[in-house]
Amino acid sequence: MHPSVTATKKSVPSNTKALTLGRLNELLTEARKLLVSLCESGHPDTELKTYCEELLRKSNLTPDNLVEHYLVDFEVVETD
Repeated sequence: MHPSVTATKKSVPSNTKALTLGRLNELLTEARKLLVSLCESGHPDTELKTYCEELLRKSNLTPDNLVEHYLVDFEVVETD
């Protein structure tokens, strides 16, 4: 978690990603929508796993999509 995507060159931010507050809020919103969809689905217990997997495939909540969508590269700024 980082308050912004800027970092100084001295902090060696290359190949490092940040989860900003804005992206964390997006992540929480998407997770909340998934949980609401599951709770309100009315699917029997035997079908919930399949329904959950379907929802996850359509979301950014898979491991690869989490990195691609929610984590951002640091922007290096020069300091005096």
